[in-house]
Amino acid sequence: MSFEFKIINTDYIDEISLKAEFQKKILALFKQNVFEYEKMMNIALEEGNYEELAELAHKAKSSVKILGMDKQADDMKLLQLDIEKGKNPDTYEQRVTVFIESCYAALKEVSLLEKKLAE
Repeated sequence: MSFEFKIINTDYIDEISLKAEFQKKILALFKQNVFEYEKMMNIALEEGNYEELAELAHKAKSSVKILGMDKQADDMKLLQLDIEKGKNPDTYEQRVTVFIESCYAALKEVSLLEKKLAE
């Protein structure tokens, strides 16, 4: 596929399969996950349920890693570790916000990729 994107990198899914139908399913799953993570992470923050937030960060890390969003995956790993150690709780909300904003920016690139796959 080899398009130049700023946020996503399709190298990993290209390695798994070059079949458009498979890649479309991965992209659809990513889109679904972004909305779910946003909702669930905000609820966990509002309720102060940091154990749940750590679990969501762990899951989100895997989700973005598939699309080559290494920085965001690393950020979620660090958030998970900080939560588990009880470190920097005053930064959790901002870190989640930055992560979700990155995911929304990635959704724009995913949309462009979906159009290319439909050709």
